[in-house]
Amino acid sequence: MKQADPGPSPATLTANAYVLEGLAIAATRLSESRTNPDVCAGFIATSEALLWVMVLDDRFQRKGGPYKRNRSAHPYGRGIPGMRHIWNLLKHADLDDLLDITQGAAFPIQFPATWFELRWKPFDALPTSLGVRRAQASNYAEHLAGKPVRLSLSGAIDFIRREAVRLGYQRRGLPASQLPPGIVPRASQT
Repeated sequence: MKQADPGPSPATLTANAYVLEGLAIAATRLSESRTNPDVCAGFIATSEALLWVMVLDDRFQRKGGPYKRNRSAHPYGRGIPGMRHIWNLLKHADLDDLLDITQGAAFPIQFPATWFELRWKPFDALPTSLGVRRAQASNYAEHLAGKPVRLSLSGAIDFIRREAVRLGYQRRGLPASQLPPGIVPRASQT
C-alpha cells in the first residue's frame, strides 16, 4: 500500500511563512511609499522589497522545476535578473547611486499624489564593478534602466507571489494567494 505524502515539515512551513510575511510587508510598504511625500520612505521600501524578491528568487531557483522558464515568460519576472544586478551593486554602492528621483507627476497616478518618481538609473549611469555578470547587466539594461521602480518591483512581487502559490507555500497557515498584491501594473504601463 502506498503511503500518503506527509507534506512539508513544520520547520519548512515556518521558514516559508517568514519569507512570505517579509514579502507581504515589503509589498505593503512599497505600495504605501508611493503616496508618501518623503522620498526616504521610497528608498527604504525599495531596499526592503528588493531584499525579499532576491531571497525568494534564490529559494525558487534552488527548487528547480519550471521556475526559470516561468520567470522568463512573465513580463515582470523577466526583470528579476536585472534586479539581481542592482542587488550585487549594492555591495559596493549606495542605493541613491543606483536610482534617480524624477520630479513631476508620474503615471499611473495614485492618490494622494506625490510629485516625484524613483526610477532605475540608465545603464551607463550605474557605477561599474568588478565581477559584474554580463547576463544580469544586459537584463538590467533591457528591462529596468530608466523605468519606474514601483512598477517593476511591484510586478516582480506579483510574479513571486504567483510562484509561491504554484509551489504551495503557506503564509501562517493561509495560502500564499492571500498575500497583498501591492501595485500590480499591466505590462503596458512601463
